[in-house]
Parts: sequence; C-alpha cells; structure tokens
Amino acid sequence: MYHYEDGTTRWRRFNGCGDVRACRASRGWQASADLIDVHPVTGNYLGVSDWWIKEVKGAGHGKA
Repeated sequence: MYHYEDGTTRWRRFNGCGDVRACRASRGWQASADLIDVHPVTGNYLGVSDWWIKEVKGAGHGKA
C-alpha cells in the first residue's frame, strides 16, 4: 500500500471503457478529466489528444 501526502497529484490515462465523466476517484481523492495532447508529467507531445484523469489527494486521509 502506498502513502500519499495531502495535496499529492497523480495522473492516469483514461482506458476508454465507458464515459470519462463516470470515472470515480478513490476514497479521499478528488478527480477530474482533462483532454490533453501533452503528457502531464514529462511534458512530451503525445501526437494526439487523449483523456487523462487527474486525481488530487484531499485532507482527512480517506474520510470523505
């Protein structure tokens, strides 16, 4: 199990199954979807726009 400090941001590529608006964040995280063409971590151009899920760890350690 990983430990994340409050305010930590993590990104993951949307897998394309279903509707991106239906993605749920893990407990204690806030999630939003962004359509981007630049990799959110490396800054490299992806060549095509793709949906990415941005998750930010909130205060309370999972007590949402």
